[in-house]
Amino acid sequence: MATTIRKLTDTAELACWYRSQTAPQSCFVELDCRAQTLRANYKPEIGYICPSSVWHGHNQRWTIPILTAGAANKLMEAILPVCDRVVAGYESCWDGSNNVARFSEDATDAIDEIGQVIGEMPFNDFDLLSMVPACEWLYDARHDLGVTATTTDDELGEMAQTLDAEELDNQNVVMTGTLEYLESLRDRL
Repeated sequence: MATTIRKLTDTAELACWYRSQTAPQSCFVELDCRAQTLRANYKPEIGYICPSSVWHGHNQRWTIPILTAGAANKLMEAILPVCDRVVAGYESCWDGSNNVARFSEDATDAIDEIGQVIGEMPFNDFDLLSMVPACEWLYDARHDLGVTATTTDDELGEMAQTLDAEELDNQNVVMTGTLEYLESLRDRL
């Protein structure tokens, strides 16, 4: 059975910046050897937490930049044939306390090859997403945003959605905290 790809559909699906964190979440491509699926995602855990499926080798992960959905899908297509070699050489074995992954020599070589392919992928500016706090990105335009002391929550929500969509479409910029920034402007007025 061949490995299948779970394609991304939302342009900014890999962009995640948790409110209390100082940087965006890192991203990865993950091969689930048991389910024979390949997907791209951001790391949902904070810190150095590692899911047991990754720790025991059943899921293999490779770090990638924050990519657009199209670029991530293209990357997964490029490594798919090599992923089939990993899955073909995978087995789950009991080590006395856990089920762990064991790989054939060819599968181990394929795991290394995937890392090399990803490291050498020629991403361009249109493939990469930049994540910027809205308070920094919009600071110079704060007087031109149309926010007044009487702007409603619904109007601010619509403004935030419009601003986020415009920046993503025009410059591959994902703003974080847009609504909060607009609310703070209104509150100061």
